Amino acid sequence: MDRFGSLQKEHKGQLDVILSSDLKQLAVGISPFRAIHHLREAKILNVTERALDPKFIETVDATFGTTVIPVNSRG
Repeated sequence: MDRFGSLQKEHKGQLDVILSSDLKQLAVGISPFRAIHHLREAKILNVTERALDPKFIETVDATFGTTVIPVNSRG
């Protein structure tokens, strides 16, 4: 196994390796990391009439760092 493949295995999928001299491929690889960064700063407004499962809200926050805010649509 090559050096980069062994690093990926050692870090159990928490490491992405892009071996390319094509900067377009690098940009495609970076996009998910930018999306994750934006999720950490995002807020989801729940404007439905039903409450979301607290475990769902907790999981979204723990996984992505995204805050879910209930909003009363009746004003």
